[in-house]
Amino acid sequence: MEGGRGARDIDLNISAPEKEEVQGAPNPWTIRKKLSNTVANPNKWVFRFTTMEGGRGATIEGGRGVRDIDLNIPAPEREEVQAAPNPWTIKKKLSNSDANPDRCEIILPIRQVKEHLLPFLLQDKLDILQSGRPILINVINDDIMKAYRIKLAFKNSSPSYMLQETRGLVTEGNFIAGKEIKFRWTRVNQEEEGELHFTLLP
Repeated sequence: MEGGRGARDIDLNISAPEKEEVQGAPNPWTIRKKLSNTVANPNKWVFRFTTMEGGRGATIEGGRGVRDIDLNIPAPEREEVQAAPNPWTIKKKLSNSDANPDRCEIILPIRQVKEHLLPFLLQDKLDILQSGRPILINVINDDIMKAYRIKLAFKNSSPSYMLQETRGLVTEGNFIAGKEIKFRWTRVNQEEEGELHFTLLP
């Protein structure tokens, strides 16, 4: 500030700059271990450690006289695994006719078949089925790990979808009326035919 003769009194009121509040930093020491005889030996050239998550190991090399090593390496983030939805989307209780090997057919719930099976059929198979003719599909009994070649058909009179020619499937699977049966359709890619898996609840 400039001033000349006659300048008497000057009042200055300049406030001090505010101090930023410093938050306490979290503890950065995320890797700890007790020194073994090997680590504490200055003649050894290798110091090994693992992350606190018990994950990958890492190695630091050093020579004689290496005393202090500070490690502040964050543990790798874990990927969150979502629970898979229940794959058994077609369910029913076996009727007397379903469990009768002489009937050779199992009626399937029509709404569940439309929602969880038909959309995943190959287009040529779907066209045949919708024309009123049966198609051959692979049916897998997951309880005994056996595969069958079974007809899937649509019955206009009911209307309903059904598995036909099921004598071997029923007898070897020990079908009993009143038991619950669950189905799931699997297909690895768009080119494969797919399979209908089933299991019986005890």
